Amino acid sequence: MLEKLKQLDEGSLVEIEPEQRVVVVGDTHGDFNSSQKIIDEFLDDSTTLIFLGDYVDRGSASKRNVDFLLQQKLNNPAHVYLLQGNHEGYPWLKFNPVDFWKNLDKAEFKFYKEVFQELPLVATFKNVIALHGCLPDIESLDSVNEIKEGSENWRRITWGDFSERSFLQGIRPQFDQDYFERKMDDFNKNFLIRSHQPNCPSKMFNDHCYTIFTSSAYGGQKTIALIDTEKKIKKENITIKQF
Repeated sequence: MLEKLKQLDEGSLVEIEPEQRVVVVGDTHGDFNSSQKIIDEFLDDSTTLIFLGDYVDRGSASKRNVDFLLQQKLNNPAHVYLLQGNHEGYPWLKFNPVDFWKNLDKAEFKFYKEVFQELPLVATFKNVIALHGCLPDIESLDSVNEIKEGSENWRRITWGDFSERSFLQGIRPQFDQDYFERKMDDFNKNFLIRSHQPNCPSKMFNDHCYTIFTSSAYGGQKTIALIDTEKKIKKENITIKQF
C-alpha cells in the first residue's frame, strides 16, 4: 500500500479538475459506517470525493476506517482524495487522546506514519480551497508543497481554528475574519471548505468559509458539502447537507 501511494506522487497540494460534482467529507474519526455509506452513495464517474482528514482516534473503528479509505483511494485515484488532518500528524505533534496510535506496535506505527506523510495537505478546484483546519501564511498556494510536517504552517493547516480574533499561542492557533480574507485574496480563491471544529458554525465570514463534520464520535449532526462544478461556483452552488 505504501509503495502504491508513493507512486501516485500527489504532493502536498492537489489541483483537481472535477467532473460534475464534488463531495467534501469532514472528520470521520473511526466512523467506518459513515465512510462506507459515503462511498456507496456518492462514488461514481461524475463525482470527486475529498476527505478532509482525521480518519483515526475517537471512534470505535479507526484502523478499519482508515484502511478502507486508503484502499478506496488506491482503487479510485482520480475520484477519491484523502487529506491530512491533525490526527494523522501525531508523530510530529503529540496530543491526547490517541487510542489509534497508542494501540499500534512499533512496525504499525512506522507504517502509518509513512503512509500519512504521503497524504496531501490542501486540495483546490476552481475557486475553492479544501483543507482540514486553517489557511497557511504563505504568498501562493504553490508554496504548500514546501511545507514540512510539524512546521508552523503545517500546524495552521492541520490544527487551526477560526474565531472572532487571532490567537497564535497553544496547540490550536485561532484566526479571525481579517486573516481569512487576506489569505483568500493572496490565493485568488473565493471559498474555503474545512472541518476540525465540531461546534463551529457551518457558514462563516459572509458565507465564504464552510465547516463540516462527518463523524458520529461527537454525537452531533453529521454534515458534508456538495458542490455543483458544472456551473460557476457561487454560494448557492455549495450545499451543506446533513448526512
